[in-house]
Amino acid sequence: MRKFNITDKELAEALDISLDKLADICEFFDSDPDDDWDLKEGEHFTWATHGARVFSPEGAVEICNYLEENKEERPFFKRFERWIFRRDQRLKGLMISKRIQEVSTLEGQLVFVNGRAFLSPRACRDVLGLGKRQDVLNRAFQEVQRPKDGNTERESLKPREDFFDEETKGRHFSGTGIALISKHLGSSLTQKHRREWMKVVSEYAPKALGTLEKHEMERKKRIEAAMERVRKQANGKCQLTGRRKSVDKFDLEVHHLFDKCAYPQLADIETNLIAIRSDIHAHFHKWMGGSHVSCTVEDMERYIEEFGTSLFSGDDAEKAVLAAQRLSSAKKMLRALL
Repeated sequence: MRKFNITDKELAEALDISLDKLADICEFFDSDPDDDWDLKEGEHFTWATHGARVFSPEGAVEICNYLEENKEERPFFKRFERWIFRRDQRLKGLMISKRIQEVSTLEGQLVFVNGRAFLSPRACRDVLGLGKRQDVLNRAFQEVQRPKDGNTERESLKPREDFFDEETKGRHFSGTGIALISKHLGSSLTQKHRREWMKVVSEYAPKALGTLEKHEMERKKRIEAAMERVRKQANGKCQLTGRRKSVDKFDLEVHHLFDKCAYPQLADIETNLIAIRSDIHAHFHKWMGGSHVSCTVEDMERYIEEFGTSLFSGDDAEKAVLAAQRLSSAKKMLRALL
């Protein structure tokens, strides 16, 4: 579903024009169906209360392009000021960043491979404005990869750098991969507004995904630091069974009660971490169906209920109670954060 999240006031302020001027431009767009400029309801804007328009990123870029080509719409000083600060360009970058951030929050649409961010086929189509036309994306990929007129030096997409193929989920593209695809589409599409959108994607998608890569790297560091703190706080003791590694000879690992992939907002919170025996950790995930299966604190509670007799011997009843209390307390706090 297309996102309409830019109010007319926000757009006017970003473009440094008045609301009345924005309304005049929209009326001009609507006045002649045969000119190059067109604002489509349901694609570029939708109606809000009191006759106000709310724009999609494509709609904002379309108006920005109009102002760039019709510089007489701006006084000379304003044109110079905008050239200095590149406000139009930053607006376009913001639109692409918004779109990529939105699609990347949907489950399974963003993956990281060796620190590089890749968008799923669905997310790529959304960013490129292709809707459900996976055939267009596939054809563009094949055309970019095919040497043109025997020119083998033409830039093509590199596996594991610009794209990677996942057997069940299709071809994923990185920022540089999306840039090459959109650059190609920008030179082949017939509709002007779509060509302009592709140019914007080509320039700003790598930057937007680069920001996500930086955030992911910082996130990993925060998670690793939190896990190390919990490991040190455990002081060689399994925080589930209360047994010491120096006595029972086991390795200590840190487990996420709510797994870090499905619940990234909890990944670096110490309450969500517990230091447990490595053999218990491995058995728990095997019991869940594999480490790729999402888990919650309730799953750990069910695991303890099922395997409590082997986890806690007869004289460890107090430790079993303490473990249950620990999980219950963590659950209450963590659920409040979701």
